[in-house]
Amino acid sequence: VSVQGYPIAVGGGGAGGTNQTTSDFGDSGGNSIFSTIISTGGGGGGKPESPGGAAQAGLTGGSGGGAGSTDNVPESPVLGGAGNTPPVSPPQGNPGGDYIGTTSYAGGGGGGATAVGANGVCGPGTTGGGPGGNGATTSISGSPTVYGGGGGGGGNCNPSTGGTGGGGNGGRKPSTAATAGTTNTGGGGGGSGRYGGASGAAGGSGIVIIRYKFQ
Repeated sequence: VSVQGYPIAVGGGGAGGTNQTTSDFGDSGGNSIFSTIISTGGGGGGKPESPGGAAQAGLTGGSGGGAGSTDNVPESPVLGGAGNTPPVSPPQGNPGGDYIGTTSYAGGGGGGATAVGANGVCGPGTTGGGPGGNGATTSISGSPTVYGGGGGGGGNCNPSTGGTGGGGNGGRKPSTAATAGTTNTGGGGGGSGRYGGASGAAGGSGIVIIRYKFQ
């Protein structure tokens, strides 16, 4: 860098989707920017099925949002959102997990910086919402720190864990609330179990760290 002004922005975490008598998407996160370098915010979680409409795929982003869930019979897969969107090299994130349940609600996990979100599978002998994908480790701050973990998918069977790097845990109706992504990690928020329960949790804000040689 040279001595001059640079545009810098720290992306805010997206709000969790509402999940009462009807359901909604989670909001996508904001972009974090230094000069011409843009780290795209994560995609919002997919919309679960509710009396107000069918389940929808996760949204695209730096990492993709996990799929919304359904209990329609027969149950068709619902896809997670694509990661690394818009595409850059090296890739900035991974896709969210799909919903492939057989009997009840289980959302896919959000994609992480180094791993895809796991699929949500809810049925006999299954675990429920998909865990979030793990984030990436960097020592730019002077010590190894993990950033960019995906949020865990909500499940009607069992809640799920967020990915390393600030990802929040998924919730389960009615007893377990989703947890938010950790501030200044870019971690995704956990998803809700199904409509009529608690809402999904917010993602964690991003971070911009500038490291430079001064002597």
